[in-house]
Amino acid sequence: MLEALATEGRVSILEHWVPAKTLAAPLHRHSREDEYSFVLNGRMGAFIGGRTIEAKAGEFVFKLRNDWHTFWNPGEDECRLLEIISPGGFEAMFKEMAENPDAMTGEAAAALDAKYGLDVDYGSIERLCLEHGLSFPQ
Repeated sequence: MLEALATEGRVSILEHWVPAKTLAAPLHRHSREDEYSFVLNGRMGAFIGGRTIEAKAGEFVFKLRNDWHTFWNPGEDECRLLEIISPGGFEAMFKEMAENPDAMTGEAAAALDAKYGLDVDYGSIERLCLEHGLSFPQ
């Protein structure tokens, strides 16, 4: 919705659609940016800094840099989120993943994570899906 180029790198804004009962990402942490999720509709479950929370439409969730976090849709309806990222630039990772789905596996994923300053716990996917009754798109 708003790329870092348009804000001199200060912020980027994007919209996430998370299908029902779906984990959006493995447990991870950012070394460079803070993320703020505003729930537009549906519900968002999240694990942030050691605790599990749930937010509904109209609520903000803060995912600060260096905090381990992930999020998911615990509901039966689609969840839409407005994601505000500061500073901007991280939105470019989503473009790279869309252009090359193979970039999300193996050595390519590790390279992409390093490029964008991410620590990712890929082993968390199965545990989170079992714990919260979710699926994860492959």
